[in-house]
Amino acid sequence: RRSPARWTRVTHETAPGSAGEDHGGMATDDASRPHRGSDAPRVVAALDGSDLDGSVVDWAADEAARERCTLHLVHVLDTGMQFTPHEMLLGEAPSLAEQLEAQGHVVLQHALERAGRRRADLVVTSRIEWGSPAALLVARSRGARMLVVGSRHHGRLERAVLGSVALACVHHAHAPV
Repeated sequence: RRSPARWTRVTHETAPGSAGEDHGGMATDDASRPHRGSDAPRVVAALDGSDLDGSVVDWAADEAARERCTLHLVHVLDTGMQFTPHEMLLGEAPSLAEQLEAQGHVVLQHALERAGRRRADLVVTSRIEWGSPAALLVARSRGARMLVVGSRHHGRLERAVLGSVALACVHHAHAPV
């Protein structure tokens, strides 16, 4: 049995199917099994590194505290991108995947700190995922009390051309969005 902890960070997945790496949290655990057991209620907050992340974290932290559940922060790195550009194959520069991973850790670290300042007694977990953002967030919504996502308020034409993770989550999530 683990002693109660104010902060809990989980193993961050570094690539599909690879072993995770501990990033200094008090406990490591799989994100699908929150620190207080697999049946623990959770609010899932999707972060994309944009300016909207602060309001997403604030809203999600307040809701998690109100609902007395764990806040799970997730940052999804889209596997539809090209991960090894020709220039990086020839040099010793970090791969695009490594750069995205490092940026993702920064996004999550800032979100963890913000959630902790806002709700010091809240249990917070975080995870980086690789894959389709919409599909992974819909999957993470299963069993959650709520899925919190930001929206950049694109117009109809932009949404039709670019797609919308938030719109896909609204239509397919297993929890309120």
